[in-house]
Amino acid sequence: PGACLHALRWGFMQGHKARAHMWALWVALLHCVWIPNAEASPVSSFTPESLHVTFRKHDFVLVHFSVPECESAKQLALVLDKIAPSFEARMALGTVDCVAHPKLADTHKIKAFPTLRLFKKQAGDLWKESDFTQAFTERKIRHFLTAETAPLVTILKTEAEVVAWAKGLDAAVIGFFPDNGVPDYAVFEEIAQELNQKLPHMPDVLFAAVFRRFADAGSFSNLGPPTSVHVATFHPVPAQIEGPLVADTLRTFVLDHTRNAVHEVTPENYHQIIEADLPIVWLFVNHVTDSIDDGLAEGFFSRADVLQSQLPALLILERVAQRYRHVANFLFLDGEEYPTMPSLFGLPGDVFPAVAAEDNRGQRFKMQDQLTEGTLEQFVVGLINNLLHPHVRTDPVGGVPHYEDGVLVVTGETMHTHVLQPSVDVLIQFHAPWCGH
Repeated sequence: PGACLHALRWGFMQGHKARAHMWALWVALLHCVWIPNAEASPVSSFTPESLHVTFRKHDFVLVHFSVPECESAKQLALVLDKIAPSFEARMALGTVDCVAHPKLADTHKIKAFPTLRLFKKQAGDLWKESDFTQAFTERKIRHFLTAETAPLVTILKTEAEVVAWAKGLDAAVIGFFPDNGVPDYAVFEEIAQELNQKLPHMPDVLFAAVFRRFADAGSFSNLGPPTSVHVATFHPVPAQIEGPLVADTLRTFVLDHTRNAVHEVTPENYHQIIEADLPIVWLFVNHVTDSIDDGLAEGFFSRADVLQSQLPALLILERVAQRYRHVANFLFLDGEEYPTMPSLFGLPGDVFPAVAAEDNRGQRFKMQDQLTEGTLEQFVVGLINNLLHPHVRTDPVGGVPHYEDGVLVVTGETMHTHVLQPSVDVLIQFHAPWCGH
């Protein structure tokens, strides 16, 4: 509009009214066709009304719940602008300004900003909601959207399709079968359906299949015998299993080779982790400079994100986690950046590495021994078998029991030894020193 007004003013100054209108028209066309609009975005701005209409028209709707002053939300908006062209054919993408539309945030129970939520239409008018809980990187968001909108099993026919499909995925499983009527493929579909439900701390696993009967055999360098069955994983640990397939064996194979044994705790995944119904083993390290998201197996640990002095501890945790990953979650956290966490377990907060744990009942434990693979495994076995003595916040115990007027003064530690263990009844008064009563 400004350019058009300038052209009109110039024309009138020259006394050419008709020519002025023509110049204004040409300038408008130039701006529309040749000059890109820097403010245009492929991501819509949703209002309550437009979001309602979008739900009626689409099977997948990605919504960025945001507030204008949030820097993280601004960065996420840039990422969504970048990936939107790749997904706009499959879903609607948009942002909700929760300051302008607070009722939308209340309706959808948004508790933090930014929140990135994918709505997937189910049978009838029901919708399934999936929140993205990892770091807001382009690669991770692309994998999340691909996994959430992909078919149960993607059918591939050429080697180029296999390579393109697996590229950039966090966890990819591909099966090679004679055709889609063999019993092995039915087992493959069964496990794909089962693991299609999101598991705690497990990346979305994508499944694909190649049927030799329908594939372009000439495009494969090695497609295998016509009647053979094998399943391969690409990420994070390449591996292969031969048929015939059994559900339990295939499930274990997929779980062992598509998820990392150790996970870094970040603000984005913290709530998902603590809600998992498994005991947690914590390793507190220092100087983690960036999120480690590619696994900690020795063959895949390549980034210098942890001080060299911490690397042996992480590898010890990884080796023990490989053996007990099905009965506990193994996590590591930068104890210097989040000093409150070590203190909850009675750890000093300035000595790293340090190990602690918590069980399903919320009891906390700290490992007293020096960290070795043997001491850590003993600690983990004690955790899962309820053999550890829980840590409680306590005043110093002292050398002998302390009495005042013939009454034993109990601290957090002596509560366990003098009150909970004796075989006699104990009458105890809980009080606060500042209470006048």
